[in-house]
Amino acid sequence: MSNNPFADAFITDNVSSAKDILFDYEVQYIDSNTIKSDSISKLEKKRKLFSVCNWVQNREHLFYYSMLRFYLLEEWMRKTNIHNVFHLELDNLIYYDPN
Repeated sequence: MSNNPFADAFITDNVSSAKDILFDYEVQYIDSNTIKSDSISKLEKKRKLFSVCNWVQNREHLFYYSMLRFYLLEEWMRKTNIHNVFHLELDNLIYYDPN
């Protein structure tokens, strides 16, 4: 693990499940429910305006959560004074070295 205590951070709404899945890694788990901001509150108030994907099992609120993750990341960066992050979506592939 890096000298930066936040180098390997994992933001999730289910810390115990994440620990079960990522038990081989030295990761700091951050409960997304502890991250609060005005912009997150505003987004939460508009949750009903997002399309619901009834055809996708366990991902009905896909569009809302897709947006929320960026607000959570932004607020976490602000609170931890982190300016550079590498955020990776699980459904993306990297075909070249980003360095």
